[in-house]
Amino acid sequence: MKELQLEKNRSHYRWFVLFLATWIQAAASLITQGIGPLSTYWKEVYGFSETQASALVSAVNIGPILSMMFLGKMIDRSGERWILGICAVLLGMTMGGSLVAKNFDILFLLLIIVGIWYGASQPGGSKLITHWFTAQERGIAMGIRQVGIPFGGALGSAIIPWLATKYHVSVAILFPVSLSIISGLLFLLLYRDIQGLDHVKDKEQRVRWHEIIKDKKLSSVFLAGISLVSLQFILVAHFMAFLMNQIGMSFTHAGMYLSLVQLSGMIGRIVIAWISDNMYKGNRIRPLIMCICLTVVSIFFLLGLNENTPQWLMIIVSILLGFFGMGWYSLYIVYISENASENQIAYTVSIGLTLNQIAIVFAPFLFGVIVDFQHDYHWPWFILAVLIALAGVNLLKFSKEDYLKNINQSL
Repeated sequence: MKELQLEKNRSHYRWFVLFLATWIQAAASLITQGIGPLSTYWKEVYGFSETQASALVSAVNIGPILSMMFLGKMIDRSGERWILGICAVLLGMTMGGSLVAKNFDILFLLLIIVGIWYGASQPGGSKLITHWFTAQERGIAMGIRQVGIPFGGALGSAIIPWLATKYHVSVAILFPVSLSIISGLLFLLLYRDIQGLDHVKDKEQRVRWHEIIKDKKLSSVFLAGISLVSLQFILVAHFMAFLMNQIGMSFTHAGMYLSLVQLSGMIGRIVIAWISDNMYKGNRIRPLIMCICLTVVSIFFLLGLNENTPQWLMIIVSILLGFFGMGWYSLYIVYISENASENQIAYTVSIGLTLNQIAIVFAPFLFGVIVDFQHDYHWPWFILAVLIALAGVNLLKFSKEDYLKNINQSL
């Protein structure tokens, strides 16, 4: 009877754990994605150039590249509670330094450090979900948690400019700073690492990063993730400009369609994860291939848009791009978590996310270079669609090989 009660308590607690994980992710994203609106303010007040303002946004994305693999190892060794909680507090405290920083070099360095602390959020949260939820619930749990990223970004884009305009930029900075620090302290106070798990000891022999990247179970998914995350951030950086320059759409209407893309992506992260749990019985590869196929189709629809395109078709294309081009992310994280070694879940997730982060930094820039060189958007969209399709073919090939291998083992 006592064991049943303990199991029941754990069953209820895991949903509270999911709330904590989503909350701390949203609080961190509120800061990192709020740098965009703040960079506009810094540009005007301190006289930064457009290049410098853009560099401040990039600085936050550079930080996780430097830290995620190290922090992933630390999470595997020490558990999620201390690393996630302390990094959230340090994230807020470091961002608080921007209140007194007026020099570009100091701001740039501060934002890199902010990104470094943010590097704990994804691998720590992914390991947390993997341990607390069964395979039948893991997809939907990860989908709910992943919504914290765009939710935090949307909240930052809306509330930071409003606070800066109505009160002062210091208030606009103090709000997300305070939220991050409070979230970290609450996580340290309320979360407990799951009992009965032996964390990795320093002396234990572990698989190294290059061996993980070459693992056939993971390499094909890593490649798919790189191609799809490139699309995701190219959409954020260039979709509005494409609609305005190529189709002649107004700034306001272009922003509405980008918002529709992002909203569809938020919904997709939950719905596609639910489909993976229930309709595909925990299979992550098949719905991921479906996302790739429909994303490529959506990009080719995008290539056909022009000034005479009816509004209903624009809405459909935007929904498809967001739902499948951004909704795949939960599957990606869950698959890596489920196929990592038990004592290297956070580290393996951090490797996949570091590869993605490199793509996030360079893909929008390279897309822009091709647009400037060609004076047209069609070639870069076409190249991107081909790269995503090739990643899908590679994933399909691995899926067939893995299926045949499982059949042979069962005979």
